Amino acid sequence: MKTEDITPKEITIDSQNNCHIAHFSYYDGIQFAKENDKHFTMYYKEVVNENKYMVACGDIMIRVEKTDYLNIVRTY
Repeated sequence: MKTEDITPKEITIDSQNNCHIAHFSYYDGIQFAKENDKHFTMYYKEVVNENKYMVACGDIMIRVEKTDYLNIVRTY
């Protein structure tokens, strides 16, 4: 599976940091993280500020650019 084939379930905008956080299913998120050299963390702040991802409620949360996945409506 290539990164362009992986689609997040949803994307939320963190209004405090103005960053876009994509929520992937577990296995898609792990694959996306590997292909994009993301590293695991337990701290949300590192997801926002660094090249990291975290697991929350079975989803993989990864910061994406606002120009990524334009077909997915963002929520706050």
